[in-house]
Amino acid sequence: CSFFVDGLLLVITALKQQEKLLGLRQSLLEDDPQIVASAEEFMAQRKALTQQGEITGIFIVHNATKDLYYVGQSEKAIDRAAIQFLGRGNCDVYADYKYGDSFNVRIVPLSGSGYENLNELKRAAIQALETADEGLY
Repeated sequence: CSFFVDGLLLVITALKQQEKLLGLRQSLLEDDPQIVASAEEFMAQRKALTQQGEITGIFIVHNATKDLYYVGQSEKAIDRAAIQFLGRGNCDVYADYKYGDSFNVRIVPLSGSGYENLNELKRAAIQALETADEGLY
């Protein structure tokens, strides 16, 4: 009987964790983060965005053509996201961008995220994307 109860508790805990991650996924990908743009719009607006003030947070680069995600973190998330499209970041992202894949960029500020630090926010974002069977670079 004890094994059954322990097993049931593990299942309930796993379901609650999955529900939390799916909620995070929705908040990251569907709700309104501070900046959402196509790669081209993002790069065109980069200078204006950084003049408004850099953002400490994570960036989610989504290859819409292949449905792959790259998640990064920085105290200068706008500049770090832009680097991916300039050939100085993730080489797979850059190669796909260079050869014409369509990308979107999201910047999610740490402040107001409910996470204490960038590592926690990034880890949770990656886990949420993996949980939803999304591909990661």
